Amino acid sequence: MRNPLFRLILTIWGSAAGLMFTGSAAADSNAIQAVLGREYLPAVLEMIGAAKNSVRIIQYEYVSYGAVRRIEDAILAAARRGVDVRVLIDDTVRASRRNVERLAEKGIAIKLDETREYGEPGDKTTHAKMIWVDDQRFIVGSTNFSDKSISDNNEANVCLADPAAAKQVRAYFDRLWKNAADEPDLEPFRSAEADVLFNRQYLRAVKRLFQTAQTRIYVVLYGINVGPPGSAARDLIGEMERAKKRGVDVKVLLDKSGGTFAEKTLKFNREAQVYMEKAGIAVKFDSDEVITHAKVLVVDGAAVVGGTNWGHGPLNLYNDINVVVRRPEAVARYAEAFLALWSGARRF
Repeated sequence: MRNPLFRLILTIWGSAAGLMFTGSAAADSNAIQAVLGREYLPAVLEMIGAAKNSVRIIQYEYVSYGAVRRIEDAILAAARRGVDVRVLIDDTVRASRRNVERLAEKGIAIKLDETREYGEPGDKTTHAKMIWVDDQRFIVGSTNFSDKSISDNNEANVCLADPAAAKQVRAYFDRLWKNAADEPDLEPFRSAEADVLFNRQYLRAVKRLFQTAQTRIYVVLYGINVGPPGSAARDLIGEMERAKKRGVDVKVLLDKSGGTFAEKTLKFNREAQVYMEKAGIAVKFDSDEVITHAKVLVVDGAAVVGGTNWGHGPLNLYNDINVVVRRPEAVARYAEAFLALWSGARRF
């Protein structure tokens, strides 16, 4: 039996390891933190609350209720103290429109991406979820600006404190702010511990990771639409099948929440389950009591975290951001979260 002092030390260490981005982490210019589930709100409030010069936000959805109101209050407070705030919201979710108008009336520079009228041919979806502060740090992941997403879903994000990476993310925001219909002509950001991927760069990077995988591929996604022969999703599944045949542990977990709004996604996921199981890939669904909206791939010693599902639109058309994380502590958290879901635990 360990003595009480040792147990106290372990408790303090464990609590510190689970903290979000704090002053001690900020001192490390390459700090990388996994931000899972309910950790998102305090991390975002701290970031916006500490902003001195500028805040940039991209969101697919903006439904001002509950936890989102707290973020909105932080945005307004930042603007009042002179911080330059800009917010870009996708036009797909119609409920977002009135909230964009309301925040604009309060003096915030906020707009819909409006690549074309929603649903018209050529309309481009801005699916990224990003909060960026002061050319120093940013959060990227799956969490939407909705109370459900922030307060209840299984979500996964990553926080990076790296000025060079933040500069590239700011450039991505600026391109979309100018014209979200254009494909941003940006190189991926690369460092020893993290790569930041924009739009089509995700597909190429994930294929390379799958092709070189030696031990494990864990995939948790909200949705997979296999699509027709030759699709990008089938291409990725084919790489997982080949990895499985060379002895890699391949597991895929999908959302099963269903409900009126998600019936189409559930149908696609069931079709993907059948397709992948025929390829020898182990597939499970999460509990139908919770929405698993996270998009995380753990491949050997790396994790890919962001907003991209697998389907024609997400892989070939949408504006989105993902991060390849190689910091061992962060990768371990994503792997542990995946295995907890795989074993039947309800939450990240």
